[in-house]
Amino acid sequence: MKVDIRRRFPGLVLAFIGFVGSTSLAHAEESILQTFIGEWRSNSPAFGQPAQSTAVWTPALGGQFYRLEYAITHTQKADDEPVFAGVAYYQPAEAGGFTAFWADSSGDLHQISASQTERSLEAIWGSAEEKLGRTRYELLDQDRLRITDWISQDGQWRQFNQGEYVRQKTQTTQSEGGRKMEKVAGIGGVFFRAAEASQVAQWYADNLGVDPTPTDYETQPWQQQAGPTVFAPFGQTTDYFGKPEQQWMINFRVKDLDAMVKQLRDNGNDVEVDPEVYPNGRFARTHDPEGTPVELWEPAD
Repeated sequence: MKVDIRRRFPGLVLAFIGFVGSTSLAHAEESILQTFIGEWRSNSPAFGQPAQSTAVWTPALGGQFYRLEYAITHTQKADDEPVFAGVAYYQPAEAGGFTAFWADSSGDLHQISASQTERSLEAIWGSAEEKLGRTRYELLDQDRLRITDWISQDGQWRQFNQGEYVRQKTQTTQSEGGRKMEKVAGIGGVFFRAAEASQVAQWYADNLGVDPTPTDYETQPWQQQAGPTVFAPFGQTTDYFGKPEQQWMINFRVKDLDAMVKQLRDNGNDVEVDPEVYPNGRFARTHDPEGTPVELWEPAD
């Protein structure tokens, strides 16, 4: 009996090649930002509306900076697009401070001067001539972070946003010896042979929006959205991949399966849409230029 893998697993989501910098940052042993590294989430209201906010701190650019990715999504919106997003790069400076810059989706670009205490980071951004603001990142305990924003008006600091964030823990399991087992955080790359590698890479870029592998360490690789990933070896006799010589396949999550199918067909690709709607969503399948099957999955709401 053939087992339908889609009823067993929610999807195989594999990210193309990612580059991870060293965590050997200058002054790292003295930096409050070392304790911030990771993903933080908040359900506090933002800009006067119910919201979910995320703050992700990571080492970046060969370990020379700390990178902050910040996003706010209003939970009452029909889609999950952020209403506000920003990114900052912090570099440790002398005497325990930081120099940094901030850019966001409203078009603002600010220089930042930041100082730290044992439990907090205080960032002054912008200028008095244009827009002057202040943000405090305060570690309440190991797993809680409060972020508060102020704007300078008439010589006074006016608070306009505040949220309490919870650290998103990485999962660990107990080994037989009773010690915690360290687990990998995700898939950092998918590598496979191709007779015409550049042509195949371009097909994924043109048809699915998977950016080609960067050729330098400054360019960011393709970024996948957070979501479930299944790592599933198959038996040698499986026919799920199509041809017997096919050794692998990839499944991409999509927001709008119908729109993706139309795009692929408009680009001259054959696409087979599964007519059944499964409890975990809808599926379609196409093939890259060398016949490798590519499965598309629109998760159920």
